[in-house]
Amino acid sequence: MRGGKGDGLASIVMKMRILFGLAFALLGSFSEAQVPLPSDLAIVSAPAGIPAQVTAFLGAWGGDAWQGLLPHVLVVERVSSGGIANVIYAIGNAPESKIRARWTRVIGKFSDGRLHLDFPNGAGVDYVMKDDGTLFGRYLIGVVPSYVRLTRFPTFDARQIVAKATETTSQLWSDIRIPEQSSVGEAAGQAVMLQAMLYRTSVPGRRPLIIINHGSTGGGEISAAAMPRYLDGPVPRIFLSLGYNVVAPLRKGFGKTVAPMIEEPLSHSPQEVQLDSAVEDLDATIEFMRAQPYVDSSHILVSGQSRGGFLAIIYAARYPDKVAGVINFSGGWWGEHTPLTSFNTAQFGQAGRKAKVSMLWLYADHDPYYSLKYVEGVFAVFRAQGGNGELVEFHDIPGSGHFLSAWPDRWQAPAANYLKRIR
Repeated sequence: MRGGKGDGLASIVMKMRILFGLAFALLGSFSEAQVPLPSDLAIVSAPAGIPAQVTAFLGAWGGDAWQGLLPHVLVVERVSSGGIANVIYAIGNAPESKIRARWTRVIGKFSDGRLHLDFPNGAGVDYVMKDDGTLFGRYLIGVVPSYVRLTRFPTFDARQIVAKATETTSQLWSDIRIPEQSSVGEAAGQAVMLQAMLYRTSVPGRRPLIIINHGSTGGGEISAAAMPRYLDGPVPRIFLSLGYNVVAPLRKGFGKTVAPMIEEPLSHSPQEVQLDSAVEDLDATIEFMRAQPYVDSSHILVSGQSRGGFLAIIYAARYPDKVAGVINFSGGWWGEHTPLTSFNTAQFGQAGRKAKVSMLWLYADHDPYYSLKYVEGVFAVFRAQGGNGELVEFHDIPGSGHFLSAWPDRWQAPAANYLKRIR
């Protein structure tokens, strides 16, 4: 089936809702990629003189879906002098958005190490080769980007490529369960199995681990059951490309975790109990993951968005010997304009006194919950109490700055530099 528009992702992008990170109005998992390709597919060897960084793109790439939602396969059939590439761009079915699987041939251009595609609907797609040999793609139409991490198919044979494109290859993560014996709040005394999304790096041996903690539902603006899609965005894909294992746990009451909802407004739990419960969930995750044979238990980092970033900082203070670092995206438990914002300041101060590791705080302007002036103030409290960290501010994020994590092009350089420093 040949598609005239070529991409189809715009329909999904228009249905996105971003709240406290990446949350989607469009839900559901794509268990079958079903990505079609033309029968006359042909990958041609590059002529002499083409740079190696260009010829490295030749071949078929798949194994992921745009933002975890829309299965995608890219085939670079030919590269030529002048930085031109002949490309097949293919997508799978997305029934919830009435998107049908299709493919189209596109002329791409190489520039500054990127392969760029333009589509008639105004969308632009860029692919960058990462150090681990994967392709990291960004689709942009309007101001909301989507991301994908593609791996090379191990063949140039057209029939094998066409067959592989129809396999179940559109989900990077596996669904796991983490046991916990709760001692906090309404869940005290209960045996809980936390749902978590595990992203395994292809790099062999024991590898470092980054845990990504989610934010809140925004007072019920999104469903707590939607958290798997909330977390399956660019952040785990960036860390995977750097050779890290990644796990994204769902706290009590979120996703498929069967337990009382403690954090959200309907629970009526005191804020201290809410935070204690979140810390308990994170600790159960770390204890479970450090026992896995593919994890370097001496190098576990905690990260998170909004409440998840705040949680990462507080956990590092309460368990200073269990983590090697913290990356905080737009973190806080209560917005600065709420009557409970002093809770943030007090907890940041305690973290400054107790945490041992260096931290990276990432915030952007035009954040309706945490202005940069406010962030600079609480960071000063953290530092004054002995906290070790770096605050990096961003001033050019389209739309709300609270959604900084959705823009890895802006934050991945300081994050990568931070990870190198603490290794």
